[in-house]
Amino acid sequence: MSNRWIRGAAAICALGLTGVTVAANASAATPSPTPTPSTSTTPEAAATPEATPTPDATPEVTPQACTPAETLSLINFNDFHGRLAPEYPDTIGVVGDIEKLRAEAGEENSLLLSAGDNIGGSLFPSFSQDDDPAIEFLNAIELDAAAVGNHEFDRGYADLRERIDGGGERTQAGFPYLGANVYGAGTQDPVLEEYATFEKAGVQVAVIGAVTGATAGMVSPAGIEDIEFGDPVEAVNRVAAQLSDGDESNGEADIIIAEYHDGGPSSGDLDSNMANANFEKMSTQTSPEVDAIFQGHTHQEYAYDAPIEGTDRTRPVLQAKSYFEALGHVQLEIDAEGNVCSYTAENIESTMTADEAADQYPRAAAAAQILERTLNEASVIGSQVVGEATAPITRATGADGSENRLAESTLTNMVAQQFKEVLGNEDANFIGIQNPGGTRDDIDAGEITYEEAAKVLPFANSLMTTELTGAQFKTVLEQQWQRDENGEPLAEGRPFLALGLSDNVTYTYDESREMDDRITGIWINGEPIDPEATYTVGSGNFLIDGGDQFYELANGANRTDTGRVDLEAWTEWLESNSPLNPDFARRGVSVTDVPEVLVHDEPGTISLGVPVDGGVAPDTLTTASTDVPDPATVTARIGDVVIGEGTVTDNMITDMELIVPAEVEPGMHVIEFTVDPNGTVIRVPMVIEAAEEQVDPNMVTHLSYDTSCTPADGSREYTPGETYTWVACNAFGEPVANTEFKVFETADNNAANLEQGNLVDTLTTNDKGEFQMTIPEAGYIGAVSTVTPEVRVIVGQNPTTGEPITEDPVKPGEPGAGDKPGKPGKPGGPSKGGLPKTGL
Repeated sequence: MSNRWIRGAAAICALGLTGVTVAANASAATPSPTPTPSTSTTPEAAATPEATPTPDATPEVTPQACTPAETLSLINFNDFHGRLAPEYPDTIGVVGDIEKLRAEAGEENSLLLSAGDNIGGSLFPSFSQDDDPAIEFLNAIELDAAAVGNHEFDRGYADLRERIDGGGERTQAGFPYLGANVYGAGTQDPVLEEYATFEKAGVQVAVIGAVTGATAGMVSPAGIEDIEFGDPVEAVNRVAAQLSDGDESNGEADIIIAEYHDGGPSSGDLDSNMANANFEKMSTQTSPEVDAIFQGHTHQEYAYDAPIEGTDRTRPVLQAKSYFEALGHVQLEIDAEGNVCSYTAENIESTMTADEAADQYPRAAAAAQILERTLNEASVIGSQVVGEATAPITRATGADGSENRLAESTLTNMVAQQFKEVLGNEDANFIGIQNPGGTRDDIDAGEITYEEAAKVLPFANSLMTTELTGAQFKTVLEQQWQRDENGEPLAEGRPFLALGLSDNVTYTYDESREMDDRITGIWINGEPIDPEATYTVGSGNFLIDGGDQFYELANGANRTDTGRVDLEAWTEWLESNSPLNPDFARRGVSVTDVPEVLVHDEPGTISLGVPVDGGVAPDTLTTASTDVPDPATVTARIGDVVIGEGTVTDNMITDMELIVPAEVEPGMHVIEFTVDPNGTVIRVPMVIEAAEEQVDPNMVTHLSYDTSCTPADGSREYTPGETYTWVACNAFGEPVANTEFKVFETADNNAANLEQGNLVDTLTTNDKGEFQMTIPEAGYIGAVSTVTPEVRVIVGQNPTTGEPITEDPVKPGEPGAGDKPGKPGKPGGPSKGGLPKTGL
């Protein structure tokens, strides 16, 4: 226990241990790394990030007050995932490395431990036999204890319980599964063993196990209804306090080891992981009573000398990749009283072959027999050809070739399409959906065997359907940006998971918007989704139950178990639809810089597939799978009318120009963007407006009685023989200077017929836009704008009947004159000289 650590801060600092990655003693042999296979051969191995090299040695700190008496050798692996294989890695060769370490330290001084995920997500040989071979294998190599991992719950708590208790169809684990933070629902009562103790190196050693607190979001909720998962650090600290309180009745230990099925997000240096709050808590806030920490779950590789909060001491914190690719090894130098004097820590990659291991070590020979039997049985099961692919159909990959669940993939979309066709009952609006973590392997070109098909969907999910409103489905898409049950962004794990969707679904998003408001459009069969309508959604039970933090799926109505298992339906679909062609079209695309409207013949721009600075959703105009053709061009159409074409650069197009011709009617339209050659279709609703008519300031639009340009309304009173002023005005309410009017005499009181009268004068307005006419004693006089003939005025009295003087000013678009009675007098007053005028 840490209260028995004797080394001091001065010694640590002098040797430069604090915050430094810890490796093996300089005298230890350094094995050569295992070759990294191609994705198509062993995708699990290829998906494991490369480790950051560690220093060659960890100096031992041995103060005078502590004299080592024994060395406790702790051998650890994590995330085994039923890795029964003859290569990448050589499983039996790794057993040989374990046996060599045991032999060097002595069986009485050695413990073999696991940080969880021994089963689930397994290779086909173990998966096809319900992972019983994996448990049998671990029994054969005499695993001492294991933390429970989230994948231990893939088939539900009842299945795990059967593996622990025995008596059922499952192979019983010959080692304790530890889960100090797994409680009965609504209680703080542990349902699994919290710790196990061993007499090793002359002392009592306790191993405490805990699983990630996020497990509930990673497995099918239906399988864990009776249990819940608490904070792993709090659980480990609670048990560590119990084991070090001096009360023999509740268990005591001299040395305490913590096995966390959770870990840091990086294989880099200590600081890179300390920035992660979850890792920092496990590594520094775990009780000082804990002497060493092994981690898992995140499939990283590191061996750190990590500080212990509230002390001046450090302890080893390790994670050893995954899939048996490396072994974590810690050696604790212990004195006769159980004090830890010093330690070394390293990750070891295998150098031994299967033959060497089986020849030298009985446990390796027994494991080899299990492996051979498992592979033989799997080859019989898996050799059947169930389909054919014309080209590779793969998961998304990152720049380093590792799996990338943040990006859309050709294969995950295909699995979702299969759900639609198998479960949709010819409902065109049925939505198939698949989580990226549920798609576990790739399909190569050529024949597809049952084994290859099973590797794609290894979790034996039941196929389910549920009903969601359009608004709920939008929420599901918003939840691709991962969050906890309180709606806060996840503090650990992947910040984004790109769902696979059937080909009748497309959507757009803008990650610069607030969380839960990023989905900007959803289209089902090319039509906008109806928020109030009901849509049936189909997938495996894990996702339909709200797994992977897609909580809204669990809120669906009429949840139905179809009675089918995913592998059965998948293999039948592959057979019926072969040969398969990869569909490279992307379902969701980032659309940003969207104009509010587009105006006829005026250019506008839009950006497609451009990732947002600081965002977590990587974006391109295509899926991120293998052999996807690079997008080359984008064509924008409204109906059959092409309104823009652009060239794709770096898998995106920025400020693509759009010009809508006048032949497109004003109103709401849908712009459809087609990406060639991969076929991605993006739909964006857009308001189209007619261009505003360009107004010529020299165009006369109306007449006024003065330079205010208030439209003349026919209310002015006139006196025959007097001269009056009119002002020609434009649409801006300004006088129009130097514009021409033609003046006519007529006996017809109709402005529309002025040109049928006698042309008596042609006038040009002055610099104030003014012109004048003298009212005749009989008949009518009128003026017509030469620039805008619709603008005209007529004034006078009927020479036959002697009816009163009338005026009819006309503006563009109005019909001809109608009589408007005038009154005697001249309130506007006759005009003074200096104006263009006409008089009788």
